[in-house]
Amino acid sequence: MVYLHIVLVVLSSSISCSNLRPTDIPAEEGPPTLRVRFESECACARLSWVRSQDSQFRLYQIQQYINREWTNVQTAETIDDTTWRATNLEANRPYQFRVLVQTEREATPTNAVRGRIHGFANTWPAAPASVNFLPTRLVVDDEGVVFVVGAGAGMVLRFDRVGNQLNPLRFTDARLACLGISTLEGPEIAIDSHRNIHVIYNVLKDGTTSEGYWAKFDTDGALVWNHQLEGLFVRHIAIDGNDHVFIESLGQIRQYDENGKLLFQGLLPPLMASRMQLWQSKFAVLVRPFDVNSQMELRLYEDAVRSDGQKTLTSQLPITAATDFSLEHAHSRIFVVNAHADRIDVFHDGQPHTGWGSSGTGEGEFCFTGTATVLDDLGSGKLLEREVFGGGITRDASGSVYVADTFNNRIQKFRP
Repeated sequence: MVYLHIVLVVLSSSISCSNLRPTDIPAEEGPPTLRVRFESECACARLSWVRSQDSQFRLYQIQQYINREWTNVQTAETIDDTTWRATNLEANRPYQFRVLVQTEREATPTNAVRGRIHGFANTWPAAPASVNFLPTRLVVDDEGVVFVVGAGAGMVLRFDRVGNQLNPLRFTDARLACLGISTLEGPEIAIDSHRNIHVIYNVLKDGTTSEGYWAKFDTDGALVWNHQLEGLFVRHIAIDGNDHVFIESLGQIRQYDENGKLLFQGLLPPLMASRMQLWQSKFAVLVRPFDVNSQMELRLYEDAVRSDGQKTLTSQLPITAATDFSLEHAHSRIFVVNAHADRIDVFHDGQPHTGWGSSGTGEGEFCFTGTATVLDDLGSGKLLEREVFGGGITRDASGSVYVADTFNNRIQKFRP
């Protein structure tokens, strides 16, 4: 019996996200065994422990390790009350819990359980330090391959899910033309249902103006085409479930079929859009209002041209500078790059949910503000070195979060 108890304690200390329910834990003598399931979906930790068998039971004292000491956070005075939920957890922050079982004779602690939500998993450089790549956008395919584009070089960097570099895809040797209106705008990338990679980008033409292009690579990394695009500075790309490609330029949007044939074009309202994505056939647009003191907004439209009458949702985000977002329909969550604060903020049903990050170069720290060379004038092609916001985010099929940490020139990965 003593051996069995030791095994249970060791297992409970190493497993922070157990699927066991309180009724799954067998009754035993001695201090109860604590189980904790950390859940990012609710930003919470669900605690459950074995019911005390002591006839002199008084109460359970739930404790959290804070500032190097155990602190009481909740009391349960009923012997059958063996569950509790800790809410409003900050992501990528370690938490540690235990339960103190008090009887008439003594107070006996359970095992302590550690865990976190969206914990740091890995980081790797986007490119060698000698290359000013400035990663800004990234996507992950169904096989876990991470594709990254940056404002500083005309290639798609490829990595496996743990950061090992694969062969890159080069789409231009020319100097990229970037904008810095609401965020650092360079190449953008998307994947279609056949795992083809699509990149839109702008290059400087004769040092006087910019030209937009659309490059498509097949699943083997071979270049299918590299078309010149119409429009003044191409900005955003999104692909729907029918593999129709929507490409936005300044003031216009165009729809193409999977073979590059133009199907539709229309004018866009004057909005400072940091990012556009398709989400369940709706057009999700991250908008920065013209009033610099206003908060960012995430808007959903039924149509590509963003008609006011086709707007189905506007979520106010308490952020002054957001550069990218990732939508999760299953749990109504939005992951947003809060570039002004160097952190990732998560919203649930439009309300603040959790988040993590601060300025720095360590694990879970970010640098989304820096200097980059951008177009100062589209007509003349005049360049200017200025301070801009950058940063990208995406999630894979398992829910892992990948962040383009632009001015640290690296990719960071966090657990679901």
